[in-house]
Amino acid sequence: MSDSSSQLLDDNALPGEYAVYQRFNREEDMLSVLEVLKENNILVRHASEDQGEWRESTIIGSPLQPKFWIEIPANQFEKANFMLQEAADEALSEEDLQSHPFADYSKKDLEEVLLEETDWSPEAVVVARRLLLSRGHDVDLAKIRQAAREKIAKDYTPKSGNRLVIIFFSLFGSFSGLSIWFTSVLIALGVLLYYVVGSRRDPKGNKHPAYDTPTRQFGRIGLGLMVVCTILGLLNFFYLHWVRFPEIDPWYWIWL
Repeated sequence: MSDSSSQLLDDNALPGEYAVYQRFNREEDMLSVLEVLKENNILVRHASEDQGEWRESTIIGSPLQPKFWIEIPANQFEKANFMLQEAADEALSEEDLQSHPFADYSKKDLEEVLLEETDWSPEAVVVARRLLLSRGHDVDLAKIRQAAREKIAKDYTPKSGNRLVIIFFSLFGSFSGLSIWFTSVLIALGVLLYYVVGSRRDPKGNKHPAYDTPTRQFGRIGLGLMVVCTILGLLNFFYLHWVRFPEIDPWYWIWL
């Protein structure tokens, strides 16, 4: 089963309009989704294609690279969701329906699946809808979709960042810049950039800033202070010699 949960980090490194649509633990799951998408003329790239390699990276550490994944244009997310649900509906027999674990779910539980359909596989959404209908319950899709839109809007509302964290890394990065400690500068830079440009992509493929405008502006001030201090640190080290900081290990200069 694919994991369709959204990541906090934005996939800025992805080329063009492509974005990671789904991630998989098994190759066969990926291939079955690929088949449906290609049959419906949706442009797609996947894990085994060099040109489709996912280059989304973390701020610090190794790149995030699941074993199998699919990328499609962000503006085709909704179409892909619909087509996968249609394919699941056609493939699902009554026997499959009655033997599914959802068969024991209550009406409320099944409606919750429809409300949070982006957290479930297309097959699970179809099963929940058909079970409700088979039990004689009305499925008001317009009402459910409106509730789902409101939930997504709430989930993807930019949040307020921790000012103390921003202040700490701004000061830490500024001192590191004055001292020409590039490893520390990179650490502070990564944290502050996350506050400034970090974003999330919703199930429709739209990007939303991770943090609100005041937080992003506060982060920009910290970045600006870091840049100024780093420039002053370089001038001090090479020309002005105002202050002598502890000696720098030679390997630090590989970052230049």
